[in-house]
Amino acid sequence: MSDAGDRSNEAPMGHALLQSQQANRLAARWAGVLCAYAVLIVLAALLRLYLRSWGLVLTRAEQSSLLVVLGVHALFAIATGSATARFHRRPANGRRRLRLLATFTPFLLLISADGILGFFAPPLYSGSELYVKDQELGWCHRQGAQPSDDKTIKINAKGLRGPDVLYQKDDDEYRILFLGDSIAFGIGVEHEETFVARVQEMLSRGHAGKRVTTINMSVSGYGPRQQCLFLQHEGLKYAPDLVVQCFCLNDVTEKFDYFVRHPHFQVLIATSPLEWSGLYRFARDKIMKRRLGQERPRDASKWVNQGTHHLVNAHDAEDVRRAWSLTKKNMKEIVALCRSHEIPLAVACVPFAFQLDLDPVQDHPQQELGEFCRKHNVPYLDMLPAMRSLHALHRDSSILFSDTCHLSPGGHRLVAEEIIAFLRREGLLPE
Repeated sequence: MSDAGDRSNEAPMGHALLQSQQANRLAARWAGVLCAYAVLIVLAALLRLYLRSWGLVLTRAEQSSLLVVLGVHALFAIATGSATARFHRRPANGRRRLRLLATFTPFLLLISADGILGFFAPPLYSGSELYVKDQELGWCHRQGAQPSDDKTIKINAKGLRGPDVLYQKDDDEYRILFLGDSIAFGIGVEHEETFVARVQEMLSRGHAGKRVTTINMSVSGYGPRQQCLFLQHEGLKYAPDLVVQCFCLNDVTEKFDYFVRHPHFQVLIATSPLEWSGLYRFARDKIMKRRLGQERPRDASKWVNQGTHHLVNAHDAEDVRRAWSLTKKNMKEIVALCRSHEIPLAVACVPFAFQLDLDPVQDHPQQELGEFCRKHNVPYLDMLPAMRSLHALHRDSSILFSDTCHLSPGGHRLVAEEIIAFLRREGLLPE
């Protein structure tokens, strides 16, 4: 009887041991699969880093994200590899190990997915030496800024490019205030080379009348709505005698609501407390893509170029008409603000480089803007004919442009000359 009882007890114990061993083998395989997965990701990350030498360039943000992926999965591989070896050496507590793996595997895969997706949606740059967040304008210049990555830019104590100008105007002074974006701001050239500074310098030579002072209130990325607000809250303090709005085609295309990786936009977007999460950034970019119905360009210049081509080639498209409607609404606000303070307003339109090679019948944006200005009795200067004439002589757009839309020093000189001649024709300069 005793032997029979012992055998009956041994059977359940043997069965339990067998189940534990099977669970342990399953746990070891499970951990091994996770280790192999992590090693595969590490090898893929190392390969991507190696391919930089073959011309597949990584941005700084992409490289940082890839190093995070590499580090996280290396630790992942070490942990799961160690667990696999331990499970083989000490085949015990199989069920407990399975429960632990079932608990931690979702977290490990979530961390893995966050890192991998974060590589495809690198973090936005939330810090900027040049821009600060503004409650009403969105962003503005940091007062006194001198960005280390662009030695040509110096922002004065009032947040404008150029020398400090007192709010109080002298009796013998005539002030011309320029509104605009990065084109009028003068990206890529010294302040003295910008057409805003050149207008003042050219008018000061041999001019016996009032002393002309130009004030550059242009900020990269500002459209007509922000320009109006900036004029209202800051520009009027300078008591300008004339306001010149420097219009660019992206004043319209910004209404397409594209998502742009550019410092002043990133100052706004990258303030989310979830910006550290790759899953969040990837989902945000996908939502933007769904809204736009197309891939988001990797940088601002490509986005701007896409939008302006669409503006020229599809001027009757629904999104273009809607964009123009919003732009004209904002332009009317500038017109109304200037007239309410009895300040003359003029509009000068600077084209994009690709327009130099187009037939004039395709100048739809300039024609539409000119029609708006005529309707509202605002003097209008279209720079495209003068630039196209010079381009026809040299067939080299780099004489006028440093990129798709920003002016070279020669381009700034030509714009300054054309603006002065235009203002004289319109009787907008002092006697």
